[in-house]
Amino acid sequence: MPAEGPQDPRSDLGCQSRASAHLGGNASRQVVIIAAAVWGWSTWQKSKSETGSIEVRWATWKERAVLLAALIVGTAVFGTV
Repeated sequence: MPAEGPQDPRSDLGCQSRASAHLGGNASRQVVIIAAAVWGWSTWQKSKSETGSIEVRWATWKERAVLLAALIVGTAVFGTV
């Protein structure tokens, strides 16, 4: 008869379902980070090839409005997941 020892907490199905509850949010966050990195790299390459330098500037009001809209939509969509 095997000796009873401490139970592996990962064997609890309830624990596994709680652990994977944020998996969709983490995966979505990685997609956003990758998209931002690709956009930044492509913008940097384009600017570097056109002018030879990289312009650092504040976002325009239109860009800020788009970012704010994306923030609101993203929060609404991913806040319910």
